[in-house]
Amino acid sequence: MKFTLNEVFHVYSALRQIKSSAFKVNYWISRNLKIFEDSYSFIFAEREKLYQEYLFPDESGNYFEILENGDVKFHLKESTDAYAKRFSDKMEELFHTDCELEPYRIDAAALFDSDLSVSLDQTIQIERLLKN
Repeated sequence: MKFTLNEVFHVYSALRQIKSSAFKVNYWISRNLKIFEDSYSFIFAEREKLYQEYLFPDESGNYFEILENGDVKFHLKESTDAYAKRFSDKMEELFHTDCELEPYRIDAAALFDSDLSVSLDQTIQIERLLKN
């Protein structure tokens, strides 16, 4: 199944937050975390390289800050539009890179019939891992 690395990031993050008391669901989560883990780790390693190349950390070690309106302000090493565009293009390229993974799928009814703690956003992120 084809995923972008951005999708991998969101699926893996959602799976890590889902809680259930059902063995079948926990097994499904565990198997998929292992399937997505290498690609997820790759994203973070490559993102860190881009941060180190294009950004500088503030006194707290953060490469960016989240503004009150929710926007992200990156601490760019150069404050030119061309430099910001190169950084943005590299980040876009990373997150839109395709990868092939074969997730372990579960019947949606079995998942939601269990004692499951999952948000709507998490459900949307894992939707492709469900059988109808």
